[in-house]
Amino acid sequence: MIEATGEHSYGEWTVTKEASCTERGKQERECTVCGKKVTEDIPQLAHVDDNEWVIVTAASATSAGQKATHCELCGREMQTESFELSMEEKNAIRKAESYLSFMAFSRKGLIEQLEFEGFSTESSTMAVDALNVDWNKQAALKAKSYLDMMSFSRSGLIDQLLYEGFTRDQAEYGVSEAGY
Repeated sequence: MIEATGEHSYGEWTVTKEASCTERGKQERECTVCGKKVTEDIPQLAHVDDNEWVIVTAASATSAGQKATHCELCGREMQTESFELSMEEKNAIRKAESYLSFMAFSRKGLIEQLEFEGFSTESSTMAVDALNVDWNKQAALKAKSYLDMMSFSRSGLIDQLLYEGFTRDQAEYGVSEAGY
């Protein structure tokens, strides 16, 4: 038996719960004489801004977008800012929407078409990516339009869709949806 002297002799702190930027942590240590445990809060950490702007809400041809930076530790939005598209970007979106209203395109094919129209690669890519396009559906529409005009073998139609810029998965989906 250890004789109590009235004085505690504590060992090193042991972290029982790590502090984060959303919560305080906890640590404890134990008296080597009597076994009494003492706990203490560890201060909550500060958020760490990653300083990388990420689009939260895409801008459109008619409305501003929202971008934000985030905490590296917890992902919380740190800074937010609205942004407008340039005239070229707005017009590229309008042109892409116009094309998709009457014709099926792959992502790659639509970007190339916008570039052919004189839009920059950056504006063309941004415009196509700003739209909520189901590329599988586009592949199916393109496959059906080809079959309405001429006959294809399954593999020939897949090759044609690949040539049009669809991915293999999109091409195979499109051909299956067209009846193959």
